[in-house]
Amino acid sequence: MPDIFASNAATTTFSVFRNRVPLPQVNGIQPVIAAAGQSVVITGHNFSGVAAVRFGGVAASSFTVENENRISAVVGQGSSGTVDIATTFGVGSIDGFVFAGPPLISSVSSLTATTGDTVFISGKNLTGATDVSFGASKASYFTIVNPTFLKAVVGDGESGAITITTPYGTATQTGFQYLPVPIVHWFTPTTAAGGAMVAISGSNFTGITGVSFGGVPAASYKVISSSTIHAVVANGSSGAIHVSNAYGNSSKDGFTFLAPPVINSFTPATAGNRAVVTITGSNFTGVTAVKFGSVNASSFQVVSDKTITAMLSYGESGSVSVTNSGGTATKEGFVYVNSPAIMGFTPKINGSGSVVTITGTHLATTQAVSFGGTPAAAFTVLNDNTITATVANGADGLLTVSTLGGEASVDNFLFTTAPLVNSFSPVVGPVGTIVTIKGANFNPSVAGNSVYFGAVNGKVLEATPNSLKVVVPSGATYQPFTVIANNQTASSATPLLATYNSEGHFTASSFLGRTDFETNGKPESISIGDLDGDNKADVVVANTFTNTISFFRNTSVGGELSFAAKIDSATGPHPHAVKLADVDGDGKLDILLLNYDLQSNSIIPDNTITIFRNNSTPGKLSFAAQKIIHCQYRPEALAVVDLNLDGKKDLVVVHTGIKMQGQEFVSVFMNTSEKEVIKFYQEQLIFTTSETLSGTFFQGSIAEADVNNDGRTDLVIGFGLGDFVTVLKNNIRPGKLFANLNRLCIGGCWYGSGYGNLAAADFNADQKIDILTDSYILRNTTDNFSYSFFNQGVTAGGGIVAIGGLSGDAKPDYVRVNPQSNTISLFKNESNSSKISFAPAFQYATGTKPAGVAIADLNDDGKMDIAVTNQELNTFSVLLNGTGSTGPVISGFTPSSGRAGTRLTITGSNFTGVSAVHIGNVPVLSFTVTSPTTITAVIADGTSGNVTVTTANGKTSLAWFFYAPSITSFTPAKSGQGNSVTITGANFIGTTAVDFGGEAATSFTVVDASTIKVVVGKGASGNVSVTTPGGTATLAGFTWVPAPVITSFTPETGAKGTKVTISGANFTDATAIRFGGAEASSFQITSPATIVATVGDGATGNVFVTTPGGTVSSINQHFLFIPAPAITSFTPTFAVPGTTVTIHGSNFTGITAVHFGGTAAASFTVVDAKTITAVVATGASGDVLVTGTGGTAALPGFLFGFPTSLPGVSPGINNLVLFPNPAQTEVWINHPARAIKASIRVTDVYGREVKSLAPLQLSTQSK
Repeated sequence: MPDIFASNAATTTFSVFRNRVPLPQVNGIQPVIAAAGQSVVITGHNFSGVAAVRFGGVAASSFTVENENRISAVVGQGSSGTVDIATTFGVGSIDGFVFAGPPLISSVSSLTATTGDTVFISGKNLTGATDVSFGASKASYFTIVNPTFLKAVVGDGESGAITITTPYGTATQTGFQYLPVPIVHWFTPTTAAGGAMVAISGSNFTGITGVSFGGVPAASYKVISSSTIHAVVANGSSGAIHVSNAYGNSSKDGFTFLAPPVINSFTPATAGNRAVVTITGSNFTGVTAVKFGSVNASSFQVVSDKTITAMLSYGESGSVSVTNSGGTATKEGFVYVNSPAIMGFTPKINGSGSVVTITGTHLATTQAVSFGGTPAAAFTVLNDNTITATVANGADGLLTVSTLGGEASVDNFLFTTAPLVNSFSPVVGPVGTIVTIKGANFNPSVAGNSVYFGAVNGKVLEATPNSLKVVVPSGATYQPFTVIANNQTASSATPLLATYNSEGHFTASSFLGRTDFETNGKPESISIGDLDGDNKADVVVANTFTNTISFFRNTSVGGELSFAAKIDSATGPHPHAVKLADVDGDGKLDILLLNYDLQSNSIIPDNTITIFRNNSTPGKLSFAAQKIIHCQYRPEALAVVDLNLDGKKDLVVVHTGIKMQGQEFVSVFMNTSEKEVIKFYQEQLIFTTSETLSGTFFQGSIAEADVNNDGRTDLVIGFGLGDFVTVLKNNIRPGKLFANLNRLCIGGCWYGSGYGNLAAADFNADQKIDILTDSYILRNTTDNFSYSFFNQGVTAGGGIVAIGGLSGDAKPDYVRVNPQSNTISLFKNESNSSKISFAPAFQYATGTKPAGVAIADLNDDGKMDIAVTNQELNTFSVLLNGTGSTGPVISGFTPSSGRAGTRLTITGSNFTGVSAVHIGNVPVLSFTVTSPTTITAVIADGTSGNVTVTTANGKTSLAWFFYAPSITSFTPAKSGQGNSVTITGANFIGTTAVDFGGEAATSFTVVDASTIKVVVGKGASGNVSVTTPGGTATLAGFTWVPAPVITSFTPETGAKGTKVTISGANFTDATAIRFGGAEASSFQITSPATIVATVGDGATGNVFVTTPGGTVSSINQHFLFIPAPAITSFTPTFAVPGTTVTIHGSNFTGITAVHFGGTAAASFTVVDAKTITAVVATGASGDVLVTGTGGTAALPGFLFGFPTSLPGVSPGINNLVLFPNPAQTEVWINHPARAIKASIRVTDVYGREVKSLAPLQLSTQSK
């Protein structure tokens, strides 16, 4: 209320007079809602002097002040809002009046809007509004700010009027235009990959102009309805889905794009079963499958978004593929290698340097070979089925081959450090033949090896740890030969058979030159061998009655039989089964025999093995004190054999007429001797019969034979009674002392009777040891490790047997003693590979009651003679071999080396009528026959070789005369460690050393007298030298080159023509570059450390660099060769734009372009390495071209057609297709089939008719 203000002029002051008149105060209204004409009671205070009453600012039509506190007013045409009371003193108001009248819109903030927009509406009587609509669609929601103002959010509206409805009416504002901007409510799936369809729900999906995923446009979309869109995801990204039309766009977050995987590389590029392949790339999260070719990996691990490790199961070559929800990535170039398998290997027993041949399947990608866990020194893959591997310092156990396809192993590889004979060649030949013996642990010095061919020692010409060259000596007998090296022994599995010139058959007079030599009482067994080292066969006889042994030192010369005075030595009781063998490794044949007391049946001093250790020197027999070994009762037969391959001869004793635990048995004594100290491990008993067999079968003989060719000597036991033999299969591992001998073929294996005496030989030259018994021939048909024999038939029964080359041909014959008829029977071998057979026997007289028999050249004439003991005469008889002509015999010559002009003295026999003397193949300058036993000759300039004497009756040779060597050349002149150099010259036989620049070669092989193959050692530049017993030759000019080294190469993948840079060292003078085994088309040495090579018709695999220093491969890197694509066919051969053509061929992985007639395809998909689907664009007829990293393939025959639109034609005929394009000599038109008559006119660009066609009814093509 206004106050009064007054000034006082006299006092310069002013005064304020406060207005104390009361203002009106409104406390309430009733009713709060009223319409025009209705009465409203207003209560409050100070209602005096009321001048006006207003409802929502509109004056009441009338009012009455009933008292100071109450007014009654009639509502006029008011509006909602406050009720105001105006008096002289002021205005009092109260809010909350609702005018019960229709709403009124006075203005709106915008007459254009879309869903979600807010529109502000001004007017009257808006309080209590129950509805706001835009067009016919309700607002999504609205808010009444006051009776004159509200705000509404547009829902799924439409153009038209804006309406507000209250309980008292509706207000309308025309002219609203709804903008149909798309609205996205939701979508599914929320996660998708390229090519997946996503359903989008919302509104206003009319006139859609774009859909995107994470900002990347959809590959395609289709508006299903105004509320649904189906969109195909392109190679998008995660984020919001956007939908746009001409009025705007809408988005909704939450879409996750599943990116397809990408493969950058994988390693190794070649692998097999259970190999782990590492795959690198990107987008590997969520990977669901990994394949090699079309085969799933057996397992895989997603190490990171960029790395996967996958293990192969069985597989196939082709692409590596990785799949996740986003798609599949592929990369060509994987080569699947099948798992290897080992079918067998030979030899079964080996030492350092032995070469093992391994057979099996899928061996071509071999990466490693090991023996007993020790890597091979070297190996060579001959083909997919064969490997040769050189044993290093191995061990017993598994032989393992590791390939890119996996690993294969086989058990029972045996390793020994003792000398070992694996093979020899030739297996037959005359005296003087050079035999090459392959094996292990030989002494590398010629002098460090002795080789006994049965009775006599052969001359060693060359020696390496794994090879010997030995001359077959005169007097070689048919027995497994023995190599003595490093105080250890090794024996061949089969004998060498020495031959000589003869008629090849026997006559009744072939062995009539019998000479008897006195022994002691009742001589029984006889054995022959060179005891004093003079290369003559001495004789040892066991005398059972006088308990002595007699020695006969051979002094024969040139066919004249003679022995030095007999030497006797006392033994234990009943000496028999005499054997000659080196049991202490000193290179001399010791004597072993058995003793027993017929009255004793227990282990007492009289049941023994007696050993005479040989101390003899040439011309003098001498033996150390007897070594006595006690054994079980009645030792009957003896085998001396190295059972455990430790280089020492073990003893096996057959006991007759006694059982242990109901079984017959043999005793085994494992040799633990050292040089000049003979000792054996404790006796071990091995049963030879089963306890189920009743009775005693009187085993009485034993034969040594590697029955199954596994490199270990088995034992065959013969029985005097019963219809069987026993094979004791040797399972003893090298160096072990336990006698692991398995009994086989017990009872009924071979039928008949009379297996008391046994002998073993390869009668039919099939490299399998056959068994000869008293009555039967058992032909060996054993295959691998299974034992089998074929009972060939009956032999002429009898006593003890000896086997030897008596007829001089390439087959062993045999002799049997006949005690009842005082004869021997001689059987000429006439066997072939499938059958063993002998000619009818010739009988030759002996002394009374012959007992033992042996075969050897006793008179030094080069032919095998027969020696027989005569029990009743106390003698042994020698029946000299009279077969063939009486040709010359060389027993020796001196000196053994020289040069042109050297005088040579040759001794022997039958030199009368000599017509020629040769050294090697060169005749001597001159010779003089000084007597029938001596020739002197002057040698010419020739080559090393045998000394040969020729007469009218034949010729004979004796090894070996050495000329001084000479070197004429060597190639290559530059080489490095481990590489082969060929040296040519003369007189290389017997080479003992080869040097390069003073450094010894790693190894060498004398190919022949004029050629040596040498493996270079550490080496140095300088002279090449060759040393033989004849001297040393040198030749200058050798350059030693270090081996090349590859450290890396790039790129790791490429096609033909790709240039690859190889880095490393020692590349100077490189001669070859290979990619996966295929030669580079060219290469350039840019520096000693760099080569740039151009890939030719390459292959996947290692990169190889070859220089004079050797060949090296990239061990940790593999080159992936990308082959050129090839097209075999495509269909259809005619197409129009938009047609999908399927192309077949190979090497389609990594394709970058497809063309039809020179025009790029609109799009293409590589289905797999053999299939492409391509969509034809505008093109032309011609070749189909497929282009990839490896090159371009073309195939002619594609015809391109183009459609043309025909305006104004009848409904249903709206397209024609013309082809070929460009037109050739004719044009074909494809058109719809019509049941009515029609015509086709072809015009030129000026409208002139060129051709008019009347297609046949219902036809679809015209020309």
